[in-house]
Amino acid sequence: MENEIIYDFTSDYVTSHQKEWLSVLSPFIGKPCRAVEVGSYEGRSALWFLKNILTHDHSRLICYDIWGWSVDLELRFDRNIAASGFSPRVEKRKADSVEMLRYLSGQIDFCYIDGCKDAHHFLSNAVLLWPRLKKGGVMIFDDYGWNFDEKDAHRLPPKIGIDSFMSSFAGQYEVIHKGWQMILKKV
Repeated sequence: MENEIIYDFTSDYVTSHQKEWLSVLSPFIGKPCRAVEVGSYEGRSALWFLKNILTHDHSRLICYDIWGWSVDLELRFDRNIAASGFSPRVEKRKADSVEMLRYLSGQIDFCYIDGCKDAHHFLSNAVLLWPRLKKGGVMIFDDYGWNFDEKDAHRLPPKIGIDSFMSSFAGQYEVIHKGWQMILKKV
């Protein structure tokens, strides 16, 4: 029996999305793909993408996060990626995605946007990634169904930014899932 890798996760925001992700991302399995993740947290979603979708040896995942509010969180991400054996296929970019995505070169097959939870960040990340997304590529927005509570009244929920993006780029995508997450396919 193969030894099971022990990861250091404190939360699970991935399991509930695995079935949908597998369904929409299955065309990329076993092919050399390039993907971007905005907001990598502890690395659970990155590892899921690497293990289940980005299975080709030449596939790459670029992970953007500022890990600004916890040094422990960034170290946990690093340890989890190292333990997985996928480190050679991960490009970690400790940066504000809104500032740095404009410098991203080349095309991507899919992206997962789950960074800062403000509407303007979701909108900005999507606008910056859209020109890099190949035709037939998939853009996954997390937190579409999240509404802030009273203590966050000064913030706008992700849905507002995602809807603004969708209005601005109408006719350029197909909605393939709408729920807690919004998933678009570029046409």
